[in-house]
Amino acid sequence: MRPMTLSRRVERRALAIAIVGPIAVIAMAYFLWWVSDRMLYVGPLDRAAFGWIAVMPTWWVSPAVAALLWRGLPSRVATGVATTIGVLLGAATVLLLWTSIGREMGACPNGPRTSPAESVLWMLLVGLAIGGGWATSALTASSMVRSGQVWRGFGAGIGVLVAVTFMTIVVASLLIMMYMGCNRPS
Repeated sequence: MRPMTLSRRVERRALAIAIVGPIAVIAMAYFLWWVSDRMLYVGPLDRAAFGWIAVMPTWWVSPAVAALLWRGLPSRVATGVATTIGVLLGAATVLLLWTSIGREMGACPNGPRTSPAESVLWMLLVGLAIGGGWATSALTASSMVRSGQVWRGFGAGIGVLVAVTFMTIVVASLLIMMYMGCNRPS
């Protein structure tokens, strides 16, 4: 077996950074959300305000960070990295939805209106929207940054993710209101 050349090591390090960097920003957004979810007081910086001031901007900037880290990667490799991160993000979204909604359904005194198994399809759609939306926004930003339009790429990536996030929030909220909840006493 031949020793790895410096160029191959640099390529592998760049690929590792291209994967870990955006995941770290997304993990930071999740951590901030976790912190905001534990804020129980009402005031000028309650959990909702903290979410809009800290959590959402961290989430929305993640495609710009990805574009910055991917600017030296070939577009084929960037597409593979975006797909990988998108699939991981979609799977994590489905898992979080499944566990949180399953826990809520277990607390219904008269039983839930639907079972978690009946909700799998729309949970998968929400996961696809989150993962696919993130990958699309990161690839949009990356292609523009690679072509020399750094600030426009950042803006486009953030803008696409903001739009996808709001559309997903609206659709997921409607699905939760239509299909989730507890049975009323008869």
